[in-house]
Amino acid sequence: MEYKWKLKDLEKVEHNGYKVFSCFSCGGWSSMWYKNAGYEIIGTCEIDPQMDKVYQKNFPTKYRYLMGVQEFKNIPKKEIPSDLFDIDLLDWSPPCSTFSTAWLRERVRWKEKVFREWQAKQILSDLFFDYLDIVEKLNPKVVIAENVKGLIQGKAKWYLKLIHERFTELWYKTQIFLLNWATMWLPQKRERVFIIAHRKEYDLPKLKLEFNEEPILFKEIHDRSWRKDRPLTWKYLEVSKCAKYGDNSLEIADYRYEGKRNFFNVSWIYDDKVLPTITASDKNIVWWEDRKLNDTELYCWWSRPTDYNFLNVDKVYLIWMSVPPLMMFKISDEIRKQRLDLIHKS
Repeated sequence: MEYKWKLKDLEKVEHNGYKVFSCFSCGGWSSMWYKNAGYEIIGTCEIDPQMDKVYQKNFPTKYRYLMGVQEFKNIPKKEIPSDLFDIDLLDWSPPCSTFSTAWLRERVRWKEKVFREWQAKQILSDLFFDYLDIVEKLNPKVVIAENVKGLIQGKAKWYLKLIHERFTELWYKTQIFLLNWATMWLPQKRERVFIIAHRKEYDLPKLKLEFNEEPILFKEIHDRSWRKDRPLTWKYLEVSKCAKYGDNSLEIADYRYEGKRNFFNVSWIYDDKVLPTITASDKNIVWWEDRKLNDTELYCWWSRPTDYNFLNVDKVYLIWMSVPPLMMFKISDEIRKQRLDLIHKS
């Protein structure tokens, strides 16, 4: 799989015979990587009606649950289709703000909140355990849960211990991986945590996920035919000037603008470096061209297909909150080889 591709390329992929049910399916990014690796996505669960609409526009599924996982887990077993039980793989990538280092996470943990304005209120800290209740109900062969690096840091470690204990109680063996996109042939530095588990009845060796691809520098995806369709506001032009004139410290740039630190989450982009972590605030400056990343660069940065239909959803927001297809293609292909192929042979 390339990081420049189209959805229609999925038509050429040979199916591997394995089926996936995706919780918190969002705009379908996890479905892209599973489909690229040959999996069939037979069902989704998504609380956000706007995200669900985008998903179904790009990837119509057999079973569609527009609801929170809290509601899905309480559906009586007799009302759930039989082919969702004992499924090959259950996928999960919940909202991660509770454990993000960008949030005062102890202040929002265990509190009910709305992740987006049109969603129902939910306690984000509880979502992992709601998911584990679904694991108990559907009894999948393999489980993947993805989240931010903050899940394995500081006070969050005790929470991770509770997750591990619940997996053990459900008779699953778990492994935890911290993976950096920059080592997986993606043009961005970003680390994510993956909890991957399989049923203990399968006597399998430890899963190995070792990726050491050459870094993709910004100059390799730099769109030199750029248009000024994403110019900087006047405030950020002032910050950009500091980079142009040799002031390489954002602290200096901020101080010169207002005498205090304001642009703490601004990232300057350089041709000879890997892109920094891109955030939802969309403050990543191609300073020598006085602009932000354009659509072509965003597509390459996230390995998203160029023909994906965003409908009316903000592109940067949807891309930011999703796991890139190329990264997940690599992981899911290893899951197939090191887990599902061995399970189905036994």
